[in-house]
Amino acid sequence: MFATVLAEIAQKFGLAPQQAEAVVRAVLAFVAGPAHGVAGAVAALKGAGLAGEPSGWSGDHAVSLDAAKLAPLLGAGAVNALAADLHASEAQAAGMLGFALPRVVGLLAAE
Repeated sequence: MFATVLAEIAQKFGLAPQQAEAVVRAVLAFVAGPAHGVAGAVAALKGAGLAGEPSGWSGDHAVSLDAAKLAPLLGAGAVNALAADLHASEAQAAGMLGFALPRVVGLLAAE
């Protein structure tokens, strides 16, 4: 299910497969934790300004979430933890999460 998203993340950000998996794990932690499931994640992303249906958040017409809108959704701790895990800057980690979050949630919502 996540093979395409993992490949997109790895290619866009020059990450090894394990690093791309860490990005997806951070997104899944948000969905399972603060968002309280897929429906909560969809609502949170729509509240952050993503338009349309979740099925349109992945694939050829995928959207990205502005990094500035991530902190209210994920909390600064999630961005900092990913940055530390990947040995990246907080800005880089936020960009990765902003790219991955709508794609992963879109895939989960389609299931």
